[in-house]
Amino acid sequence: MGPSSVDPKTRVQKSRSRQRADTKERIFETALREFRDVGFASAQIDRIATKAGIARGTFYFHFPTKDHVMLELARRINRRGARRLALVAEGEPDLLEYLTGLVDLLIDEFGRVSDAGLNSELLALYVRRLHDIGRSGWWSLIALTGVGVIVL
Repeated sequence: MGPSSVDPKTRVQKSRSRQRADTKERIFETALREFRDVGFASAQIDRIATKAGIARGTFYFHFPTKDHVMLELARRINRRGARRLALVAEGEPDLLEYLTGLVDLLIDEFGRVSDAGLNSELLALYVRRLHDIGRSGWWSLIALTGVGVIVL
């Protein structure tokens, strides 16, 4: 079944879905850059929207608040972390190997954020909105706290 045999309506829906996903990703990346540049509290949605090349309402369509951008970041960290821990567990590691894998994962994931201010904001988010992150957020909360202790 070639591309010409696909229903035109289905093709348009897929195209719109891809465009929405691309727009959300552009807003997400622009917002994180703005948070890094000026700090979470000082970041303004108007400025994020302008830099992302979208209308202010489009920001709110994808992210009702700035917190929701950070929630998306937390969810991505949690998904990557869960996949990585599952791979570690597949090898049937002993406790030391598992904990070493966990520490490596935490250092990598929170190093990817690469900004102390964003990591602090993530910690605050976990405290404020853990119910929005779910149970998988607990390991990240512990990790953020633990990485902070390690760095000190």
